[in-house]
Amino acid sequence: MSEIMEILREINPHENIEGRTDLFSSGILDSMSIILLASEINDRYDVEIRAVDITPENFDSPENIMKLVSRLRAEAS
Repeated sequence: MSEIMEILREINPHENIEGRTDLFSSGILDSMSIILLASEINDRYDVEIRAVDITPENFDSPENIMKLVSRLRAEAS
């Protein structure tokens, strides 16, 4: 989870993301930041985030992002 938080801070250094549950729906994560986030996650966790995975539910909180990563890693095993 700390790695997800690190990536989010790198992408949006001026936003307080701690405890947020509206990162995607509020626009904190826009289309460009989602692409950067997905790319970093793909590289660091050796998973592939597909277009169908990019939903508000999966990207509205750091916890949901980590759940997505966990699910993708399990599917890849």
